[in-house]
Amino acid sequence: MRKYAAAALGAAMLFCCTAVGHATDVYPPGPGGTCPDTLKIFNLQNPIATCHPATLDTVLGIAGIVTGMDQKASAYGFYIQNRGSSSYAGIDIFTGATNHGSSGPIGVPGFNLTLGDSVVVYGTMQNFQGEVEIEGPDVSQSSDDILIRKISSANSLPAFITGTTNTFRYLDTNTPMAQYAGMLVKISSPMRVARASQTGGMPFNSFILVNQTGSATDSVLIEGNTLTTFTPPAVGTTVSSVQGIVNHRTTGGSSWRIQLRDGNDINVATPPNLADGYVIQDNIAPNNREMVRVLFDRNVTQASAENAGNYSLSSLGTVVSATQISGTDVRLLIENGLGDGDPEGVTVVGVVSSASGLAMTSPQSRSFVNGVIEPSVVQAPDPAYLAASPCVDRSRFAGTGSAPGSLNVSIEGVGVGEFGSLYYLDGVSGGLRNGVSVFGPTQPITMGHKYLVVGRVQEFGSGPANGAETEVVSTVYIVDEGVATAPTPILVGNGGIAFHALSDTTCDTSPSPQVFAITTAEDLEGCVARLPQVMIAEGGRTAGQSFFIAGPYKTFTDTALVVNNSSSYTFDPDSADIVQVTGVVGSNSLSSQRFRIQPRSDADIIKVGHTTSVLDDAPKAISFAVSPNPARTARVTFALPQAADVEVGIYDVFGRRIAVLAKGRMEPGTYSRDWTGLDSRGRLANSGMYFYKLRVNNEVRTIRGIRLD
Repeated sequence: MRKYAAAALGAAMLFCCTAVGHATDVYPPGPGGTCPDTLKIFNLQNPIATCHPATLDTVLGIAGIVTGMDQKASAYGFYIQNRGSSSYAGIDIFTGATNHGSSGPIGVPGFNLTLGDSVVVYGTMQNFQGEVEIEGPDVSQSSDDILIRKISSANSLPAFITGTTNTFRYLDTNTPMAQYAGMLVKISSPMRVARASQTGGMPFNSFILVNQTGSATDSVLIEGNTLTTFTPPAVGTTVSSVQGIVNHRTTGGSSWRIQLRDGNDINVATPPNLADGYVIQDNIAPNNREMVRVLFDRNVTQASAENAGNYSLSSLGTVVSATQISGTDVRLLIENGLGDGDPEGVTVVGVVSSASGLAMTSPQSRSFVNGVIEPSVVQAPDPAYLAASPCVDRSRFAGTGSAPGSLNVSIEGVGVGEFGSLYYLDGVSGGLRNGVSVFGPTQPITMGHKYLVVGRVQEFGSGPANGAETEVVSTVYIVDEGVATAPTPILVGNGGIAFHALSDTTCDTSPSPQVFAITTAEDLEGCVARLPQVMIAEGGRTAGQSFFIAGPYKTFTDTALVVNNSSSYTFDPDSADIVQVTGVVGSNSLSSQRFRIQPRSDADIIKVGHTTSVLDDAPKAISFAVSPNPARTARVTFALPQAADVEVGIYDVFGRRIAVLAKGRMEPGTYSRDWTGLDSRGRLANSGMYFYKLRVNNEVRTIRGIRLD
């Protein structure tokens, strides 16, 4: 499973798109081909098998049982395996931008894959660091166009391949290990930890096991970082059994390794470890109590997990109760009297491992941010950095430089934008400083849905200090709370916030981080803004590309703002156009333009006039004209003395509307639209008589015209 920084077919099919891939051949080839109609994983993994697809070949209908899930941002995937085979029966399914193990957006079927699901996969052969993978046709990590059909659930997993430390030696010279790639394997003999990543020189959260009684040269590499987070036991610790999924990597030295799926894949005579803790609910009556989720690295006993006396808070608040949700998941109801955004932490001792029966004798702690907060709390500038010289506007929850902070933060907001792996949440209450981006979340964030997101905060970007973007990264928990109303876009220009604020990257040194003496671009970062009338300052570009805009209305003197093509809009900029632009304000710190407006679709860019009509005084009355008449192409011109809801349509002699030239809210000014004779379906209308109708609010004007061939 690779790691970088980084509509449905029936009720159980997942797909993003079916883009043309880079494959050279297709397997199986179909009727008349030399290969069977249904390939098995064996054909993909065994290089000497008949009908063995090569890298970048298309493979159709590879079936298997889900045996492991990679749900860590920002590159996701899972493993599948066939039953009844002792070799070449497992494979990695790489889904890149989409975590199919998450709950997924409400109303989208087929998400929430779990162990024991039977699936069929359609995609492309890949090889990553010596591991065979299936991924989407476009072979791009940033997208997920792989096709996955879910057949059934709750199936038993394929049997583990059992072996010894000699069988599963980690060295590349152990070439027989290739037959077990992607498969479930197990060692059931006494072993000891010979080396661990804590001492350096090994992949993170990894350790070496050797046979307790046999040759120390039979070394097995165990990796606890890709499919789970497992802290290696101390050197010398006895391990009675270990199991997981075989994988090959070149990171940390080219080698074979066994990936743990969770702490229950290893039987070690040690107590459990505290893996994580964070708030998932607040304002619980009475006394504004909170719910904290506590996670362990392996199953723990119910009696010890639900003993509230085994937990304490760094605030010295009260743990009211503890409830075990699963073997590793415990929910604490707490009461601490802290404010939202204050630091808090939980300490655990005495909780017992279900497997070893050993209790935690040394307290372990995890710190987190108190409460469920809106983005405005995250975006508030850190007073310590404001006091520096020069001052820097950055979140108090971020780490040093571009590193993530050390505390999990629980944020609630409405999805307002999606641009590849970057999503935006705006707080329900709206206003300045109330938007934030989320990078590589563990599930897609749907626009118009409210979410609880838990992760860490970083200031991303290598540009000037006040050009970095505040992001939530390394998400560990996301809940879709359903449809919600997004806050009203912040008005920029035309009586709203001054246009030039969006290009102002100076630092607001107000003594209070919640009181802003001046409005700068940082105050709008992550928020949806609307610029009602701006001029395209650099036009003539190819449709869909980024372009510069100028404002404010009538003067158009501020020109340092870019409308960025972070989505798939097709708008064609023209320097004579006046437009209304709506979009998410984001940092552009990797270029000279440090802030940008990011429209989410063509609907976010609306032509409202031309420079000649806006720079002059507004028309005194509604006017409407068509010329030439008769004509093959007629120019329709109309003027508005004030903002109004407008529609310009073409009707035939039977009163049927065949084309719409303009529709929507439009500002005062003079406008023109050309009718080339095409109807709304793109067909050329016949020559003859037509009626041009202008509707301004409730007033309608009609002109009769003749179209020529």
